Amino acid sequence: GLSIGRVADVLKREFLELLPTTIYFLVGFNIIVFSKHLVLLEQGIAFFGMREATIGALLVAKVVLVADKLPIVRWVEGPPPIVPILYRSILYTLLVFLAQILEIVIGGAIGEGRLTAGFAELRAEFTWEHFLSIYIWVFTLFAIYMTFAEIRAIYGAPPIWKVLIARGSRDA
Repeated sequence: GLSIGRVADVLKREFLELLPTTIYFLVGFNIIVFSKHLVLLEQGIAFFGMREATIGALLVAKVVLVADKLPIVRWVEGPPPIVPILYRSILYTLLVFLAQILEIVIGGAIGEGRLTAGFAELRAEFTWEHFLSIYIWVFTLFAIYMTFAEIRAIYGAPPIWKVLIARGSRDA
């Protein structure tokens, strides 16, 4: 049967799986938002997007968690490592884009009670400039993330700080 203990164990495991990805994208997105804030502040425009960055990080982490279970993620494996890194970076970026589109459409449909309202909201919100400015960064963050994941898959899982800053780190 399904016990509260088993449910708690599943939730704990999912939370711990989600945590590193969420933290990584939370930091990455907030760096982007802070940079945008500084640029706009120079023009006298106040901009704060920390809430959106946090929601975005949660969305991305959930997409990664779900996508990692899909067979399509493993379609490209093996050497040279750049191939699976680029493949997964592109795939995850597209999946995040689809999740964001669904979020807008479903949110609009729920708010108005009809699916056409969701598509109308999507048309009203979508611009190529915004899309490119966001998804260039999403792809870049995924490329970095996937590079570290591939290094971890190839060389094992020592603590990343040990690999990056410890003396004799080549041997770590």
